[in-house]
Amino acid sequence: MKHSAVVRNDSDDISGKSLHILLQVGGVISDFVSFYTLPSTVMHHPLHKTLKAAYAFYNVSTRTPWFELMQDALIVAKNVSISLLNG
Repeated sequence: MKHSAVVRNDSDDISGKSLHILLQVGGVISDFVSFYTLPSTVMHHPLHKTLKAAYAFYNVSTRTPWFELMQDALIVAKNVSISLLNG
């Protein structure tokens, strides 16, 4: 990731798990990304039974270009073992 990020993981969220990413510039929050996960079942596959999918929730870009912000969100999602991030 190119930015200073604070990642907050709320594991007791009613919808599964949610993750909030706050990008900071000089100690001030400049951008925000959040997504939540829901368990998904893979049907009729001999090896894979579940898919860890995430869905974008709130996203605000003020200083970081939108494309870079979404790239950072994908990196964080991969780092917490999410297979799919829907925007």
